[in-house]
Amino acid sequence: FNDYLWLQKEEGIALLQPERLFPALTGEYVDIIFEYDDLDLLDNGRIWAERNGQEGALDLNLMEVIPFGNYELYDESYGWRLES
Repeated sequence: FNDYLWLQKEEGIALLQPERLFPALTGEYVDIIFEYDDLDLLDNGRIWAERNGQEGALDLNLMEVIPFGNYELYDESYGWRLES
């Protein structure tokens, strides 16, 4: 997560780029959404994420590569395995 700040509190985890916090330096409100329950950087350069009990995969721009769903997601040498 080299380009992101990891913020965590009871509601969950937020990943955001540091410049998103710059307005707070001048007293502006910054809306931070703590949308993830767990995150892990995978060997393939993707991010495994859990949200509301569902698993999904994100790219390094936090865009969904595999949508969140009710399955267990495994990164295999041949691609992804989704097991429900």
